[in-house]
Amino acid sequence: MASQTYSATYNAKDEDGNVLDSQTVTADYDFGSSLDEAVESFGAEIVHAHFTAHAVVSLQSRMRAAAKAGIKVQEAIDSWKPGQVSKRGKSPVEKALGAFEKMSGDQQQAFIDQLKEAAG
Repeated sequence: MASQTYSATYNAKDEDGNVLDSQTVTADYDFGSSLDEAVESFGAEIVHAHFTAHAVVSLQSRMRAAAKAGIKVQEAIDSWKPGQVSKRGKSPVEKALGAFEKMSGDQQQAFIDQLKEAAG
């Protein structure tokens, strides 16, 4: 096992609570370099608790993203595994529809006319 140096930044404040400047502090700590080392150092319950806490945050993020995208949340979660990253942006059509929904009736009609013209 080998410790690593970690840093944290905070805002230093005066006695009135005014922010003076940003300060960075460092400390060395050994979390272990593998799951086995972490369990040996901290115990399985602690390692699992920290894993679960992080995984729940990731799960909730995935749930929010699915809901915002109009995807069935449970279906999105059924195919997800912790640590799996999905970068799915909106398609051009989804972006256009989103903008269209925010337009007034006159703006929507003008947009439809522009689309018809562009389509030939």
